[in-house]
Amino acid sequence: MSHFSYNKAQHPFFDTLQKRVYDYFENNKIDMSGGWKLWSKAMFYIVAAVVNYWLMVWMVPAGGWSVLLCVTMGLLLAGIGFNVMHDGAHGSFSRYAWVNNVMGFSLNFMGGDVNLWKIKHNLVHHSFTNVEGLDDDTASDPMVGPGSKPEDTPWFQNTKGLYPKELDKNQDSEKKEGGAQ
Repeated sequence: MSHFSYNKAQHPFFDTLQKRVYDYFENNKIDMSGGWKLWSKAMFYIVAAVVNYWLMVWMVPAGGWSVLLCVTMGLLLAGIGFNVMHDGAHGSFSRYAWVNNVMGFSLNFMGGDVNLWKIKHNLVHHSFTNVEGLDDDTASDPMVGPGSKPEDTPWFQNTKGLYPKELDKNQDSEKKEGGAQ
């Protein structure tokens, strides 16, 4: 297992980033919990999934219609997982904890476990984002992710060039100032 430690005394990059994020939401008068757009998207996915399921079970369509409904159901469940459940389990769907718990619990209706997800995603992934050997999302298992070396990563998964250059500069200066090691 890789050795990794944080500089617990100083974290100027994180402090600056957090202040800018809070200032952005406050200055633009945006609700940090998503607002009506998130609720609309959530209701669309949930209602569409229920209708789609009802059509598959009670209408029993033949042939190509059945395949189309199955593909649509998969896309709708992915939409619920990546939007509704993700924001709920992060605690950012609503300002009310019970609403976040209900929305996060939607993963359990899809066959997953929100408590396991919270450990794997919130604790492991967000504590060690993209740290090889510690972040499960970058696992080198061929069934899970790309190879263990950057040169083994296929060209279409290399997205570093899409990020602003400022991100690299901030990380480099943080390391020089005794930040993340």
